[in-house]
Amino acid sequence: MSQWVRGPVCGVNNCQSRLYHWSDGMQICQYGHVVEGHIEINDDHDENPVTTRRLRIPRQNESQLGRGSGTGASDRAYGANARLVYLKCLQALLHFQASRFALMFKCDESEFKPALKVYWLRLIQAYYGTNDETKTGRIPGALDTVSIIYLSLIQRGKYPVYVSDVLQGIKHSTIPFLKCIHLIPKAYREILPSYYIKSLEPYKLPLCGEMYESILTNAKHIGAECHLDVINLSFYYPLVFKTLSRHLLLPNSPSVSFICFCLLDMLSPQLSLTPKTKTSSFPELQIVSFIMMAVKASFLQSVPFSLENYLDILTRYESDSEFPLAGNSSDQSDLLDWSVTKTDNYCQWVYENLVPERKDEELTAMERRLRQIFSLDETFVDTSLRPPPRGSPNSDKYPSSNVGKYIEAIASASSIDGNDTKAQAFNALDARLISYLSIHFGVSKKLLQKNYNDLEKTIKKILPSRSSSNSPALQPLGKSETPFN
Repeated sequence: MSQWVRGPVCGVNNCQSRLYHWSDGMQICQYGHVVEGHIEINDDHDENPVTTRRLRIPRQNESQLGRGSGTGASDRAYGANARLVYLKCLQALLHFQASRFALMFKCDESEFKPALKVYWLRLIQAYYGTNDETKTGRIPGALDTVSIIYLSLIQRGKYPVYVSDVLQGIKHSTIPFLKCIHLIPKAYREILPSYYIKSLEPYKLPLCGEMYESILTNAKHIGAECHLDVINLSFYYPLVFKTLSRHLLLPNSPSVSFICFCLLDMLSPQLSLTPKTKTSSFPELQIVSFIMMAVKASFLQSVPFSLENYLDILTRYESDSEFPLAGNSSDQSDLLDWSVTKTDNYCQWVYENLVPERKDEELTAMERRLRQIFSLDETFVDTSLRPPPRGSPNSDKYPSSNVGKYIEAIASASSIDGNDTKAQAFNALDARLISYLSIHFGVSKKLLQKNYNDLEKTIKKILPSRSSSNSPALQPLGKSETPFN
């Protein structure tokens, strides 16, 4: 009979035995449990058993090791300290944005900075105040800082600052908005919690009315100091002319501007910025609907250029201005500021216009089979609206760097004839204006269409004799008539 040896607890089925003996090279406890992994070869039972002790060294958990070696997580601020750090970061961003506003709109910072400081304090009080009636329950972000700068500038009434220009500055990174975390001091970035980053650096552009909603919301929080009960119509005259001449490329932009001014003077819309103002009633969005109506009224008269040709050239201009590399008028550093959507669209344009098609013999068997299933005949591809490739004879006809040549090309076309063709062209004009201006002014197509329809109904009520169910919006005026007499 073999001799029992004391060892560690067996542990098999919660066995508490510490006595073992060896049998056929296996270690067996006193209750018959075989300890796996303990196999002894050439066991000599004649020798005296030697008891050994297992050295048990406690090992630290890997997660504990990671927490002990990391120093960044322990330096982060939390709770009230994190909120204070975030407000300091947001204030630093506000300082950079205000300086960019001053450079972009050619204004003096000393004139609007005092009002901006007051608005900033009111904003913090509204978001983090002790009064439950004014506390909003969310944290301010980069969009809120842009909106209070806009309110401080428009409150002065000296500078023609428009939301559309602010949105263009955000798109081209002239105003820090998307990629602005590097502007924050490093000492603040290292201790700022990560859950504040999404508010400090948004992940998308405010192109669906977020800018207007933020301006109205913050105007309500700030108080009556930034409220404008009545805004003079002349404040938006530069916006009307710039939109018609620079963005819509109308050769007759002075006359169309006059039509728009007459519409504004006749209907006298209420342009105000108060807590009761809705997003659809924002002053600039009302002006946009008047611009669209004036453009349509001008084409209902006998204009000296073709509407179809105008839409075609406007499409070409938008493509060249969106991707200025096609006209060799872009700085290479601008590529870093492109959004993901703009980069994808440009790559798609390059693939469709510049990348040569592969011949059938160069295709794989799978690609040839796909071409047999899905025909890619050029007769089904509409290339009339594509920008001309570089190096072609007409490539310098519509350079993106010279807007005047686009306007000359529009003015040189003859006017269209035929009621059916004109009706289709006007439908295309409505859709095109809504699509383009909704992107330019950062608002949804649905809201812009609603404002336009409301204005059209108002004009039909005022001019019942000149509106008909068969006409797009207004009947053409006679040659001897003034636009609104």
